[in-house]
Amino acid sequence: MDNKILSLKEKFVSELDKIDNLADIESIRVSYLGKKGSVTDLLKGMKELSNDERKAFGQKVNELKGLVNEKITEKTNELKEKEIQKEIEFLESPGYNCEGLVCADGVITPRTRMHRKVLWEKRMNQKSQTALQWAKEGYVVNPNATGRKWKNNPHNSKAIIYYVSEEVHEDQEAAKEFLKSRKVKKEK
Repeated sequence: MDNKILSLKEKFVSELDKIDNLADIESIRVSYLGKKGSVTDLLKGMKELSNDERKAFGQKVNELKGLVNEKITEKTNELKEKEIQKEIEFLESPGYNCEGLVCADGVITPRTRMHRKVLWEKRMNQKSQTALQWAKEGYVVNPNATGRKWKNNPHNSKAIIYYVSEEVHEDQEAAKEFLKSRKVKKEK
């Protein structure tokens, strides 16, 4: 029985190494862990064993099952990362223009949708603060930075401008000057 587990493990690892798309991962998962899968068949064969053998064999099969789940998850994440990386490389390629990718009838093309998704993910992973908050950390807003207006209080008509980490640069002295100028304005 141990030979079956080892041979099944080796077969699984070799099959998983050959896979290069997500659809094949699902089929290999079903073929090993599904209702009629190879690992499930091993568990069905346990009724022929004695209680002591059943306990030891069950532990080994459960370890194999855990290994299969773990490897499938790793491979899935790896392939998803590769797909996203390909999309990013495509969207950042020279000559790519995100304007004009909306059809005449107003439908957003899949290419534009993916581009927006990638840009949104990049934006959400960045730190966003006001110029005063950045200055307290020793950063100054770039001259060409546009920022993003945000109204924190619906009763107040003033919008606060937030800047992401790409729109600032580190400059301790300029940050101190900025903070001093803000204090002077408050005193007047």
